[in-house]
Amino acid sequence: MERYALFKRFDTVSDHSDHYFSAYTWTHRPKDWEEKLRKEWKDIEEQLPENMLVRAYERRIDLLRAVIIGPKGTPYHDGLFFFDVRVPSTYPTNPPVHYYSNGLSIHGNVHTSGSVRLYQPIRDDGPQRNEKIWVPGTSTMLHFLGFLKNLFCEEPLLNGLVYNNPDWFDGVPSLFYNELAFIKSVKTMVTIMNKPPINFEDFVVGHFRNVADDTMKACQAYMDGVQVGCLVDGVPKEGNKGIISKTFKNDLASSLKPLVDAFERIGAKVVADLNPPS
Repeated sequence: MERYALFKRFDTVSDHSDHYFSAYTWTHRPKDWEEKLRKEWKDIEEQLPENMLVRAYERRIDLLRAVIIGPKGTPYHDGLFFFDVRVPSTYPTNPPVHYYSNGLSIHGNVHTSGSVRLYQPIRDDGPQRNEKIWVPGTSTMLHFLGFLKNLFCEEPLLNGLVYNNPDWFDGVPSLFYNELAFIKSVKTMVTIMNKPPINFEDFVVGHFRNVADDTMKACQAYMDGVQVGCLVDGVPKEGNKGIISKTFKNDLASSLKPLVDAFERIGAKVVADLNPPS
């Protein structure tokens, strides 16, 4: 745990062998392109958003890996979400290329292919429409990372591209979406613990050892009827009671053994005998 405690939020490393874009061949880079990126790396180090860690690469300045820590009070709590990023030679006219590395559509803006839609809904009374979050020549890597971080919110459905669909306004579909997001988050936890990304091994082990007990308590609370994402530091939010689907309870029950096995594999102490769903 000492190495976890000393783990830097931003650092430059050498091994990029498991990065999604590691084998990508560099193209011609405009003059001052590398100098601009190094300046942006410095800005990221100094202004990195909360709940995020980043690794840049010494010999591949076009590559970046970011991990977002799932915030408390959301269906993503306790999770780790990794994004592999490549900066094209046309940057900043064109945005970074990005890949969410676990193959699950963890949010409405994340394709199953791993790519991320760089749009957000315009929230008004007009027809459904979206705005691009990348302004060519103006947006920076910090803007991009901030957008990724903001995807992991309390009600991700309302932050996605279907926000203005009136069928969602009664709130019930949003609750179901949160249940689905949590199940995918649990599956992502297992995947990451079983094979931590290179350069993040110490952080992955330390993080999940720290949150294992809280994660299992949250799973029990959700089986007992607490809405997903409404348990913060072991205390349910006021007015959290609602519809908890049978499908969610069954999916969660079937996900617990792989989760417990993964926790135990990294040395986390957990209580595995949760009460079954009613």
